[in-house]
Amino acid sequence: MRIMVKKEELVPYELVSPGFEAIYQGTKDKSALDDWIINDDDLFIESDTSGNLYMKYSFWTLSYKPDQWTNEIKVLNKIQESLGELDDTTRYIRSAIGSLVLCDQGIPTTIDQLLDFIGSKYYDEKRLFHLGCWMTSGKRSTQPDWQRSMAYIEKVLVNFLKGMSITDQIKQLDSFMEGFIRRFYSWFPSRGNLDKLQELLLNRILVSFPYLTHGIDDSKKMMKDVFEIGGKGWIIDEQIRILEDLPPITGIKWNEVRKILKTIIDPQKKHKFLMVCSVSGDYYLSGLSTCHHNLFRFLESILYKIGTRTNNQITNRIHGTERKRLGNLLFGYVLGLNSWLMKKPIDILLLDLGYLNLGFNPRNEILRVYAYLADNRNPIKEWLVGSMWHQLMFNEVNIPRTPGLINHKNMLELAKNHNLNLFEWMESLT
Repeated sequence: MRIMVKKEELVPYELVSPGFEAIYQGTKDKSALDDWIINDDDLFIESDTSGNLYMKYSFWTLSYKPDQWTNEIKVLNKIQESLGELDDTTRYIRSAIGSLVLCDQGIPTTIDQLLDFIGSKYYDEKRLFHLGCWMTSGKRSTQPDWQRSMAYIEKVLVNFLKGMSITDQIKQLDSFMEGFIRRFYSWFPSRGNLDKLQELLLNRILVSFPYLTHGIDDSKKMMKDVFEIGGKGWIIDEQIRILEDLPPITGIKWNEVRKILKTIIDPQKKHKFLMVCSVSGDYYLSGLSTCHHNLFRFLESILYKIGTRTNNQITNRIHGTERKRLGNLLFGYVLGLNSWLMKKPIDILLLDLGYLNLGFNPRNEILRVYAYLADNRNPIKEWLVGSMWHQLMFNEVNIPRTPGLINHKNMLELAKNHNLNLFEWMESLT
């Protein structure tokens, strides 16, 4: 075995077992590793016979313990074991599949790219899109201009707090911002009529904008500035806490928020506490994930609540559109993957679907599945496709609230009502 190894290089295949992958860390000194690697319970730090440290992680996202593995996972792991030693390209593709998170803003672009990699047996780290919040996630953004959008929103907030009128805002900023500006001003009273809490909450939101407009290069600094005691966010939180006579709110966990809400009798105070914590607590942190598909809608919802002094949803915005979009997409991809694995010709599949009233047309997703995967088959490719099916169906992030198709109960019921068995391939193996 080699004495020196490069960081991010795959370990020899004999060092990993089915369901896991591992990459070298470029050091033999554990103290040289990043804190997040050492402190993450989902990761394992081990060493080869030469003392080179490597990080081992699960293909199954956060389901890394064998006693957590479902029957479907066990079946796919058994298939992997039967394939013998896998080449590096296959290992990288499989690892990328495990990194795909379905609440990421890149869906369906990221799904299509992985299907292309599987079908062409090709992997290019430089071309890989950001897939989610697990291990092998690319650095390319599917929405490369999102930081500029955030900068425009920041400008609207800053100008408003300076007292700028809606007319002057529209004149100063590009015309494509007019819709947002008009919505924002319709929610808020004039600058002179803002109450102190509204002003503080807007300034509290602005604390996070340097990281939204320029990217989070230093997550520790971001956490300290925005969500920890002693940071810029905490300074404003303390003003809010004293003003409204609230318990500590900086970085408060959502479970703690729910406990405290039960102790507050005054409905008005309960409402204010909930609104404040939506900006100062970890709920705000999770919603502000820069890769989340609902980032901008989430931010707009919070601004609406602050401006209208309610915890209601935006009245004239169409609700549930993202969940419906994702449910329809996943249905089409999963149906296509299952049908490909069952060797059903695409044209026969599409003919059959022409007689079903699903309420939407999954043809686009099915076409992509078959086009990218083509008709050449081998056991390794089928294992990768099966793994992709599993990732879209189950996606073990945030169990039990997985973003996978399994949590779109209406889609599963729809399939059942039309005699479409989305589990047919997996059931044929068990």
